[in-house]
Amino acid sequence: MDCPRCSEVIAGAPVRCAGCGFSLAGLDKLLGNHAVPLERLLDTAHCLRLKDRLQLEAVLDEFERRLPQCFCTVYFGILPQGINVAEAGFWLLNHGERVSGGVVRRGVFGIAIVIDPAAHCVGVSLGYALELLLPGRLVESLLQKVSQALWHSEYAEAVSVVLRDIDRRIRAHGAGQRREIAGDAPSHTTLTGVVPKLGHQPSKVSAPAPTQIRS
Repeated sequence: MDCPRCSEVIAGAPVRCAGCGFSLAGLDKLLGNHAVPLERLLDTAHCLRLKDRLQLEAVLDEFERRLPQCFCTVYFGILPQGINVAEAGFWLLNHGERVSGGVVRRGVFGIAIVIDPAAHCVGVSLGYALELLLPGRLVESLLQKVSQALWHSEYAEAVSVVLRDIDRRIRAHGAGQRREIAGDAPSHTTLTGVVPKLGHQPSKVSAPAPTQIRS
């Protein structure tokens, strides 16, 4: 996994970055080490308009219908000083719980999209099972696509683009595996035996200032 603070690779447990000193234990001291319910949409910044909320609910409905093994939480909030969007997403996936149909689901197949509207920053953190399918460079490229929408506070559109792309990449991976099983694709080494523990693949991008048009 990559460090949510400096992006250096962290291997092994407990989670601690040799480069910058980041650790989950240190993050817990700031945010707590308690379990938190992962609602699909959390707007503590009160920045969503009604039409945006309705659009996001529809997008999340469709995403979870198409990929029922996954779940997503979208968090809008002004983060405490010293906490970035990647760290917040990492913390949510490590402490969050989603209750569905009486079953508690944890963050292995979770996606946390964290948006700080004051800083114009967005981060995507992935559970361990999903980070194997979506390398950091791909997520970083995806977030660049939504930087302008984020800058203009088009939050529903930005989240929609992110989830559509994640959906496409996960389903493409599944289709590739089915072709291999059927013998339609050359064999190659695949990852098996996903370890049931949490990890993340955080990425973040700050939206650029809008282009100024001079007369």
